[in-house]
Amino acid sequence: MIWSADLDGDGSPEWVLESQKVRAVFSAQDGGRWIDFTATDAAVDFLSDQGAFASTEAVEVSAGNDALVFTSARWKRTARLSGDTLTIEQSTSLPPMAWFPASAEA
Repeated sequence: MIWSADLDGDGSPEWVLESQKVRAVFSAQDGGRWIDFTATDAAVDFLSDQGAFASTEAVEVSAGNDALVFTSARWKRTARLSGDTLTIEQSTSLPPMAWFPASAEA
């Protein structure tokens, strides 16, 4: 399921890809930043507080075919959720990211 709502109360909607097992949340305000990846049954967020793939570029967001598409002037990023598998593809190299919050590191 794909839906959009202002989850953080900043006046701009976030975009959500959600299945029965996981939820991935993205913000169009900072270049399509991936801000949350939560296992719904455990309420565990697997991303750091900074999220991933932030950009200063403005993006357009479109939803359809079980995917979110973020398009900037220089790249296009597609996020697709199938069951509990999130796939992110981008027309240029994806920036490096940290997967786990500092509190989850050993």
